[in-house]
Amino acid sequence: MNNMPPKLRKEMHKDPFYDVCIHERYRGLIGDGPLTWEHAIIYARKQVQEKWAIVPCRQSFNNDVSGIDKDFNRYVALCRATEADLAKYPKRDWKQELERLKGMFDITPKQIRNGIS
Repeated sequence: MNNMPPKLRKEMHKDPFYDVCIHERYRGLIGDGPLTWEHAIIYARKQVQEKWAIVPCRQSFNNDVSGIDKDFNRYVALCRATEADLAKYPKRDWKQELERLKGMFDITPKQIRNGIS
């Protein structure tokens, strides 16, 4: 949690989505370490400080060297974002990024948005 605005942190604490690691919820994997909040979306070399761009994950998934867990973090964040959210960051082709990531995982954006594992 790097310089997260207090208002955002408070809002996330109230949301049950942030109580369970996304890798445990959607991929059925068991991680080690404490539950952390990962800034999954970086834009212009800065962490996006918006609720949709931050995902809960165990520390072991946050430290993955293969990059697959980081890709899943980005995938979940992009699935949760609205078009209006992404429009604030116009210099990236978010649709292309989502399509690239969608091909890597067995869960659909609709399942993620609906909280289905």
